[in-house]
Amino acid sequence: MVEFGLRAVGGHLAVMLAVIPILVGFGVFSLPLFYVISLIGFLIIYELLTPVTVQPWWKRRLTVVAVFWLAGFGLLAGWQVSRIVSATI
Repeated sequence: MVEFGLRAVGGHLAVMLAVIPILVGFGVFSLPLFYVISLIGFLIIYELLTPVTVQPWWKRRLTVVAVFWLAGFGLLAGWQVSRIVSATI
């Protein structure tokens, strides 16, 4: 059986690699959009792979990664808001 860490990394990589041709095919590829969709894919994989009733040893590490992803999302959202506000002034 494949270790959890490899399943999580493999699943997230599969999501990220599948997103690139889809965004390019639709002609809407941008790094912020790719980041947001990758974040959504990570959160879905996180929810699918972590058990609810048991706290495995690797869940803490995955939670730390999730916090960094969400912090990056907050920075990205702040950057987009500042671009919108500066464009309207």
